[in-house]
Amino acid sequence: MARFAARNATPEQLDALDAILDAADDLLIVIVTRHGKGEDVERHLSALLDRMQEFNDTVNACAHNPVLIRLLEQTQVFSRSERRALRLERIAEDHRFGLDRYATHRALVRALRERDSATAERLVIEDAQGGLAALRTRPRKEQA
Repeated sequence: MARFAARNATPEQLDALDAILDAADDLLIVIVTRHGKGEDVERHLSALLDRMQEFNDTVNACAHNPVLIRLLEQTQVFSRSERRALRLERIAEDHRFGLDRYATHRALVRALRERDSATAERLVIEDAQGGLAALRTRPRKEQA
């Protein structure tokens, strides 16, 4: 998908990806700040997950290949709702879960802007593998 996106993304789509990530960055700041103060972050966290889904959907749209999009959706290990529930569960266990993975999203947009299909594909594969591994594994709880 990323190879097609690197070849076919329009400037408007690339700008939209940057805007989505800017909004996500703002939400991350709010989440980290509120969490540090012991305040509820559920609403902001939900909004962040929405932005990340919007980002993924926009990257897919950049490919301009609806058949491939449908095929990839059919091969997903977890449904969207299952992935979201698993992420929320993991975040409840570790408030920093997944925050380090967002840096690759900016790198992906750079690769798409540069029409670097090999780098875009590598970044998406690494992100997907890391995300799947993170969702499938549980941190070991310390024994008393």
